[in-house]
Amino acid sequence: MPIGTARLFGTNLPLGGGFFRLVPERLISGAVASVNRIDGRPVVLYVHPWEFDPDQPRPPMSWAHRLRHYVGIAGAEDKLRALLRRFRFTSIERAFAQVRPRGIVPHAHRAAS
Repeated sequence: MPIGTARLFGTNLPLGGGFFRLVPERLISGAVASVNRIDGRPVVLYVHPWEFDPDQPRPPMSWAHRLRHYVGIAGAEDKLRALLRRFRFTSIERAFAQVRPRGIVPHAHRAAS
């Protein structure tokens, strides 16, 4: 399942991970709406659990790593809440069913015993 991307200045940028924290919510919302409307397909928005924890430990690291890792964490939860209000979300399994190429059948899930 490909991750969602938005085209900006001729470059495809992912809609999740660090870009989720760095890009304003209005741009992410616009990109998701555009893919939904123009391509008629769902968008995979991925995030990491630590991206919602502004109180996480902050070990020593270079300023570039600090910038990439911590910028936007304080507003990440509000940004996700805004997206959850605006769009319908589902599981990856259900979303994949909408875009699965013909002939590909998902594997049955088995519970561990």
